[in-house]
Amino acid sequence: MREVLNNLTYGLYALGVETGGKKNMCIINTAIQVSSEPVKITAALSKKNFSHDLVKEAGKFAISILDQETDKEIFGRMGFASGKDKDKFENFTCGEDDNKNPYLNEALGVLSVKVTDMLDVGSHTLFVGEVVQAIALKEGTPLTYTYYKQVKRGTVPKNAPTYAPPAQEEKVATSTEKEYKCAVCGFVYKDDVPFEQTAKDYKCPVCSAPREVFKEV
Repeated sequence: MREVLNNLTYGLYALGVETGGKKNMCIINTAIQVSSEPVKITAALSKKNFSHDLVKEAGKFAISILDQETDKEIFGRMGFASGKDKDKFENFTCGEDDNKNPYLNEALGVLSVKVTDMLDVGSHTLFVGEVVQAIALKEGTPLTYTYYKQVKRGTVPKNAPTYAPPAQEEKVATSTEKEYKCAVCGFVYKDDVPFEQTAKDYKCPVCSAPREVFKEV
């Protein structure tokens, strides 16, 4: 089944939401236009995501359309960290649509959405909404999920609908001379403590990606 599902195509987007003074943003790959009159789009969010509860409460969200030049730090900050545990906007400047939803200033454009329907689809909720504002920011090439994985060498968070656990565990290296590189931002681990001995909750110091995204060089 996975081989067939891998042939489905996706884009990559940043979903921003604000409610009651709380705001958050996460990376999603399931946002599509589903009607033209009125213009409506859908976005799927994991029930485990902090943004899921905020969108359900707020009844609105904004979709930032990413381009191929999107900085890898964005994926680490917005995709691999939880808004429950940290402020994703600390030392980070973002825009704000007419409904106070945050969006990425580096995006190609932004769609501000008012939720009209919600559908429980299992691990995720499918939010359907009408586009009430569109903001064009710059020209560029939209970032696809395939480009993100094959060219940018990006990894997939466990809460993503397309996440698939590895077929088998990788063998743990024992040589202290081997280097490990963050698959999200490219940071190379170089410390006195061998990477194999780092704590299970170790995170990339650049993008906060978890330990499991580091790959042996």
